[in-house]
Amino acid sequence: MLRKYSIKIEEEQQPTGKKLFRIIKLLLEEIQKPESKVLVTDFSSILISCEDIKDIKAGGKTFTIPYYSETEKGPRDNAKSYQIKVQLDETLPISALENYLTHPTSQYINRGKMVQALNIFLNYYTKDSSKYCTIGTGRSFPLDEKSSIIDLKYGLVAIKGYYSSICLATSRILANINVSYGMFYESKKLEVIMKKYYTESRWDDPTLRLLGKFLRGVRIEYSCKDKAQNPIRRRFRIHDLASQDDGMTDKGQKTENSSVVKRYGAGPKEVSFWVQDRGKYSTVFDFFEKERNTILDTEWPVVNVGSRQKPTYLPAQLCTILPGQRAKAEGNTGQTTTMIGHAVRNPVENMEDIVSHGMKAVGLCKDENPMMNRYGFRVPDGKLITVKSRVLPTPTIRYSQGKPENQTRWNLNFKSLRPPSDSRKWSCRVLRMVPHDERALELLRQCFKMLKNNGIEIKEQLPPVSINVRGSNEALKRDLSRVFKYEAKGIDCMIVILPDSSKALYNQIKRLADKEYGVTTICIVASTLTGQNSLGGLAGNLALKFNLKFRNNNQSVDNQSLKDVIDLNKTMVVGIDVTHSPIEHAPSIAGMVASIDAQLGQWPAVLRRQKEKGAEMVEQLEDMLKTRLQLWGSRYKRYPENILIYRDGVSQGQYDHVRKHELPKLREACTKLYPKDDAPKITIIVVGKRHHTRFYKQSTYQANGNNPQPGTVVDRGVTEALNWDFFLQSHKPLRGTARPAHYFVVHDEIFRAKFGAEAANKLETFTHSLCYLFGRSTTAVSICTPAYYADIVCQRARCYADDLPGLEDFEVHDRLKNTMFYI
Repeated sequence: MLRKYSIKIEEEQQPTGKKLFRIIKLLLEEIQKPESKVLVTDFSSILISCEDIKDIKAGGKTFTIPYYSETEKGPRDNAKSYQIKVQLDETLPISALENYLTHPTSQYINRGKMVQALNIFLNYYTKDSSKYCTIGTGRSFPLDEKSSIIDLKYGLVAIKGYYSSICLATSRILANINVSYGMFYESKKLEVIMKKYYTESRWDDPTLRLLGKFLRGVRIEYSCKDKAQNPIRRRFRIHDLASQDDGMTDKGQKTENSSVVKRYGAGPKEVSFWVQDRGKYSTVFDFFEKERNTILDTEWPVVNVGSRQKPTYLPAQLCTILPGQRAKAEGNTGQTTTMIGHAVRNPVENMEDIVSHGMKAVGLCKDENPMMNRYGFRVPDGKLITVKSRVLPTPTIRYSQGKPENQTRWNLNFKSLRPPSDSRKWSCRVLRMVPHDERALELLRQCFKMLKNNGIEIKEQLPPVSINVRGSNEALKRDLSRVFKYEAKGIDCMIVILPDSSKALYNQIKRLADKEYGVTTICIVASTLTGQNSLGGLAGNLALKFNLKFRNNNQSVDNQSLKDVIDLNKTMVVGIDVTHSPIEHAPSIAGMVASIDAQLGQWPAVLRRQKEKGAEMVEQLEDMLKTRLQLWGSRYKRYPENILIYRDGVSQGQYDHVRKHELPKLREACTKLYPKDDAPKITIIVVGKRHHTRFYKQSTYQANGNNPQPGTVVDRGVTEALNWDFFLQSHKPLRGTARPAHYFVVHDEIFRAKFGAEAANKLETFTHSLCYLFGRSTTAVSICTPAYYADIVCQRARCYADDLPGLEDFEVHDRLKNTMFYI
């Protein structure tokens, strides 16, 4: 019998993060003796025990916990105490779980809570250990294994760890373990990290700004001795490097006796602060010389561990970056590439790693984790399970002209995207960013000529127009606005040659072009043109993009895989996704794409800003679906009989929410458009790609890494009998371990009614075929096309959000509304 207890801290201002973790750890020390540990926790709000906590009666018990940090031996005289109430919420009998596993059709009310309790048990081992850093609920990274740590330079390291969770399958409980990599701050002396940014024996302002951004929010330990040689150890979070703005109020005024800083990133002799008991200013250098008997190196910037209004300064040489801190800022291109190079491994390597090290690392070995014995848990053999699979046939792909394809990767050789009757020439103009590479324009023009091979004719209108990107943001915006307003008149497309892959510049272009001026744009980084050995592949990619942006279809799939399953003249296929805004505290963004014809070639999109930050359920779903139905209806002069929805961005715990809250909104949209008693049939399938289930072929080692064959479906062994879900690996990865997509049917009115016992097979075939319709590629993609497009349109919305204050909406210009502007 497992007992689930709730933890409630009786404080108006609830502690969070590391402080909450420490408070609950102190609570555990109060409740149980070290030799009889039976409690595990999520270090947030839940305690799990395999025995009764005898002191806690029916109404619960309140504990008084004085707070002290890891660096202190005990609470100080003036330490803050927390009142924490622990109360028994419910008991979870293992016998009921066993009965559910033996008889899946039996009603087991606490199924979800039992899985939650088992996962709290599993994750407690690494969360409680100082040898690991844990991220979220299931990822853990060893901090003391040098073989797992990869230097990424400039103060970052990649650490190889493991994801782990408990899940239920038909007649058994499974532990899901996978290799995982994370990017962390390097745990070294702060001055050592600063040296990595120190170039040519000097500090310049741009480098200091870069260093300040890198260190913001990083936790450090400050260690020194006072005058009496007593050790001082304190932990802080870096606010910033010392700055002239320190001591400034929100209104831009300096506070009384505010610090004096000569420049951003100033050293200890250039930063002075007011010493209250002396009634005068002192430099950081003088203070540490007199009060701490320490002579500081004047080279390294001083860090502010207070706030902008009330700064507190510490020297770099007395501070150490604490281990296990995930890097919040993204690494640069080189760092990311290095990490990916280590993370991309074939399935056999990952399998051997999981069996040899992963089980031990996540605490599933009795020798490592004494709680396994206390709870009576064991893993029978420590081997990966074997499941049966089947391989779906590869659909036949066709273009307007050319030989059909029947493989997972193909090319556009001798294929035309448009029928012979269509002889249109698309007019474009080139926009170059100064400084630019002269070769890029000539190579682009060569690509234009090659596009004719695929039936796309591009006619360059007027000479290229140039913009200098080295000026201010205001000047850049003004110049771009002029180009889009006046220079883009009378053309079908503006092709922009970018000097580099700067996100800020790309975002500015897309925001102005898509939202304010309604100009179709295609951006190409100059190095993509100049670095190509052959322009053929690039020209093919451009042909695909041009054709989709000009409202044409690219490839189609033969009828037996799609139209023979569902009548696409009566079915609208929809993709939905939600993404978080790149702006802190800003609401999430929802995107929806939908097919408009039976060929499933064009998928116009609609975007909406959510009301709340972090909202993963679509709030304006009714309005969004209405716009797609009206567009579909404008083509067919009627509304679809079937609406098949692939919903991305939903975790397993939110499946019921989709059914209970999103489905009614979809129905309401239909009620307002359809005749009475003529509602369409709706099926909703959740597409999961952020999961940790992987498969490999059980055979001798192969050069391609033992990835399953594209089209592999697994719907037994790792799924539950009462659920309708399946894993589908539709693509062939260039390298590494393939990640299959997970499809979970949360509601169905289409397939079971039509196909009965064959419904699962038909849905799997249809979904697999959709993976071959991604118009921007000549490969089968890893998730079905509607979900993929919905993800891309949400990423485009992040470009707008990056430069938008407040709650401005995300609607694009009227000229682009019914196009695939996001491609």
